[in-house]
Amino acid sequence: MWEAADQTAKPLISYSGSLPTKLYRYRSVSADNLGRLIEFEILEEGVYLAGLKDLNDPDEGRFLIKFEGSRSQIASYWREAFRSSDPAMTSREAERLADERADEII
Repeated sequence: MWEAADQTAKPLISYSGSLPTKLYRYRSVSADNLGRLIEFEILEEGVYLAGLKDLNDPDEGRFLIKFEGSRSQIASYWREAFRSSDPAMTSREAERLADERADEII
């Protein structure tokens, strides 16, 4: 279902030069959140990712999703995505959600 972007099309975002070797996330540290940061991000090796609505840079989170194929192929993609992300989900629920997503996309 996923495919590389068309290299001849005008890009939504451009970046010249080589990609950075590290990505950084800037966030203030205070006495109130220091314990939580140590617990979650260091001890549990977790990473907090803000939702798209919480981003403050217009180029953050900008991406293009393109689905091609029949309704059946799109539903199949979602069915597998739901099953792999939630193994406890019933086949019936995965099927129902996959059908909903396919209908929304089409």
